[in-house]
Amino acid sequence: MDKNLHKLTSENMEEHWWLVSRRKIIEAVIKKHVKEINPEYKILDIGCGTGGNFNLLAKYSQNVIGLENDPFAANLSKEKYNFNIIQGNLPDNIPFSNESFDLITLFDVLEHVDDDETSLKNILAKIKSGGYFLLTVPAYQFLWSDLDVINDHKRRYTLKELSNKIKQAGLNIKYKSYFNTWLFPLISLVYFLKNHFGMFKDTYQASFPSKPVNFILKSIMSSERFIIKNGALPFGVSIILLCCKE
Repeated sequence: MDKNLHKLTSENMEEHWWLVSRRKIIEAVIKKHVKEINPEYKILDIGCGTGGNFNLLAKYSQNVIGLENDPFAANLSKEKYNFNIIQGNLPDNIPFSNESFDLITLFDVLEHVDDDETSLKNILAKIKSGGYFLLTVPAYQFLWSDLDVINDHKRRYTLKELSNKIKQAGLNIKYKSYFNTWLFPLISLVYFLKNHFGMFKDTYQASFPSKPVNFILKSIMSSERFIIKNGALPFGVSIILLCCKE
């Protein structure tokens, strides 16, 4: 990813509507479905980027490690958060012994990797028996836009496609859902106008709206956590899956 985007993400990590809402949705899934999590859990956040998810994961464990390939992003993270960050990347460079972690997280990273299937198999090897794997990815290839190009994405997923790849890797799915559902019609319309009529051109700055707009979007998307606590959403701009190694 571009350094400017990393910097903007780091500066807005605690306020940006999508980042804040995604953390709340992730937390809802952890609270509901990973009930045995405790302070001794070993957690690895692969592709930790500028570190915006560290404080969330630290609510549950004292043993949180980040894995990041981009030195610029890792340095931004070290400036802001006091967590251990190791150099590494998918699919093959995960420099830990097999069955080292109780929980591995992968938040909007898999879509950046050329070989996602090998990545999933190698992640499985690092999870302890009975441990968990929690990931998010962008949904639906028809939503592909310049933002995917800016973010160095290789693909977007459907829930069925990702579920099949998870099962083929040897993981059991404990929970799955789309999210960012309430805003899906609006976002789909905007992407349609972008892709077919060249409207709303994507830029770094366009991804960070004004404070009033940011507040409205954050309130709308964050509210989905109340449904995700007790069910699943049938479509959305993103996907969340919780898997278990049995």
